Amino acid sequence: MKAFLAVVFAPALLHAADDSEVVLAKCRERILARAEHLPNYTCNETVDRFYYIRAKPGASDQPCSQIRAEKLNLAVTDRLRLEVKVSEGEEIGSWPGASQFDSRSIFDLIGGGAFGTGSLGTLLVDVFGNKGASITFQEEQDNLFVYRFAVPLNSSHYMIQAWGNWRPVPFDGTAWIDPGTSDIRRIQFHTGELPLETQACFGTTEVEYDSVQTRPSDFLAPKHSTLRFLLRDGTQNETSTAYSQCREYQVESTLRFDDGPAAAAIPNADQPALSLPAGMEIPLVFDAPVDSRTAAAGDVIRTRTRKAVLNPQSGQVLIPTGATVEARITGMRQGIQSPGYVLIAISLERFQTGGVWSPIFATLAKKDQIENTRRMISLRGANVLLPSGQRPNTAILLFPASKNGQVVPRGFQINWVTTMPSAQ
Repeated sequence: MKAFLAVVFAPALLHAADDSEVVLAKCRERILARAEHLPNYTCNETVDRFYYIRAKPGASDQPCSQIRAEKLNLAVTDRLRLEVKVSEGEEIGSWPGASQFDSRSIFDLIGGGAFGTGSLGTLLVDVFGNKGASITFQEEQDNLFVYRFAVPLNSSHYMIQAWGNWRPVPFDGTAWIDPGTSDIRRIQFHTGELPLETQACFGTTEVEYDSVQTRPSDFLAPKHSTLRFLLRDGTQNETSTAYSQCREYQVESTLRFDDGPAAAAIPNADQPALSLPAGMEIPLVFDAPVDSRTAAAGDVIRTRTRKAVLNPQSGQVLIPTGATVEARITGMRQGIQSPGYVLIAISLERFQTGGVWSPIFATLAKKDQIENTRRMISLRGANVLLPSGQRPNTAILLFPASKNGQVVPRGFQINWVTTMPSAQ
């Protein structure tokens, strides 16, 4: 029976091997052509990150060769929502609905943590457009051709950041190509051992792709990616990214992927944007709850003033009662280990009066800082991981975990004090 099966399948394997060179050549040609003529396009990204710790304490900073698989427990999660634009092969980002893409690096924008770029195009070029890469056909699997590849250090553009410095690392992996279309459907990357200063041993990336139709052609966009790092202390970080609404970006377009009002509100010429003096208290109330099961850094929170904000010198009403004030979540993190907690970083962005949006610069009022400290004390014993890279005037709020997820209820009151714009 074994001999019979070998005889039956051998011609099919030989045929696949013969076709594999043709499919690989067409795939490489399509990837390079798309990279050369890739349209400026944007994708909406929802990023869930998971931080695992060892179930049993053990020695830390071990040689990578001595780290063995063991049980890990989920300790912390966080979530981001971003708009990412690909322009001339480079990825830049912003929070959803922002009036423009942020001038900072996307890594600075998200405030630290495991994150990767390249899934929107450059990773594929570093394999299929790299003269130093070796690619060999392996097998046919589920109607896809499977290839192995390897890129040595001196040819690699796979970069890892450590202490602010970017270092190239060698990598290898597997690619699944549709022989009918010669398009990548899935690709996996495995790094070599990472530099000691990264505090990690190895990294793996897996990306699933699909074609997106544009005029006059199409481009290859990711559907989902997973990035994992095994750290030298035996813990693991995992980043899961879902991509949606990938589309060509027109310079004259206003980008909005959420259901809110247009971000770039143009003030009436007769009603210029207001500038608030420093030291004014702004009492706010939340229009809707913040649900830790769905909220993400990047989401806009809509609040309203509980009472009018007056100019302390003239008594003039600068912001009336009930005026809309928008805040942005810039960090959304949950501690899973008991006692569980939810950490929310928030900064105010703008307020509306008379149909005109004006920027607002403010910090959390002293009495609310004290209340926040009380909540921290009530969570004594929690291993709180504070977000890094937050801008000034960001309030870091801590709450006990809630079973129904609504850690900040509708009607939650919070007070801010205006600062000078330079403080932002």
